[in-house]
Amino acid sequence: MTVGTAPQDLDALMAAASEVVVRERFGGVLAATSDPEALAQLRVALRVGSVLDGFCMCLGEYGVDFLDGAGRLLAAVSYHHAETLRWDGFTGDGELVDGTALLYWLARRGCQSPLDRFRAQKSELVAAEARSRRAEDSWRAAAPLPSSVVDALVETSRSGSLTSGEQVDSLCEQLKAAYPEAIQRALVLLAWRSAGTGRISGNPSYEEVPDQMLARLPLATITQALSSPAAADGHFVGAVSHLTSWHSRNRRSRDLDQLPPEIRARLLAVGLQSHDVAIRRRAQRKLGRTHSK
Repeated sequence: MTVGTAPQDLDALMAAASEVVVRERFGGVLAATSDPEALAQLRVALRVGSVLDGFCMCLGEYGVDFLDGAGRLLAAVSYHHAETLRWDGFTGDGELVDGTALLYWLARRGCQSPLDRFRAQKSELVAAEARSRRAEDSWRAAAPLPSSVVDALVETSRSGSLTSGEQVDSLCEQLKAAYPEAIQRALVLLAWRSAGTGRISGNPSYEEVPDQMLARLPLATITQALSSPAAADGHFVGAVSHLTSWHSRNRRSRDLDQLPPEIRARLLAVGLQSHDVAIRRRAQRKLGRTHSK
């Protein structure tokens, strides 16, 4: 196969092709044509503006083979996420000038499903990003700490770092200064834990900060907070997330066995109503029976 490193090297091979075959990456043929006009349009659709430094980690959704008049392969490329094109003549993936042009080219030839699939994925991505923004906003709004501190926690998470034990200790001291009563501190932390995504997976990692702070409170304090007249459903939601998350308390089984039966029953009921299947399963496992270990 001819090898080059610039976009025009691939373009020259596409220009020389007499036939093209477009396939699902691990499936059947989507389109095949030797029509000169269609080949010219596809060549425009697959224009590469620049060659990037790296490669996408996947193998691509679609493969495109360019053949000469004798059916010999001139170039084989793979198409990635309506963004890049991979050709083994490039030192990295090629950034497409128009990422969706191939999908429209296929749609004009009666193959609509790739374009429909891309639109659905794009729509879901936009919706997911909106949900993520709303969750972060609610988590920030529930935070019982200054906004500058919350900003730093989110930035630490986004950088891939974790909040250290020393930092959590400092946050606990700041919270104690603002809320001297331990039961009140437990309530604001439980409310904070119930905000955001509420996940127990540790993603986003900044949502683990309320867990780390709650873990520094005795379970008796949390139980007293949940037994207080000020305790609302949101506090129980936060408590379920805290007590069922993967690494919330060092001696969780012992702590769970010490819960008063009426508190444990309400926590279980709240957990089983969660929209998060992981929380429902963990609530059933951790709160639905006593633990002796």
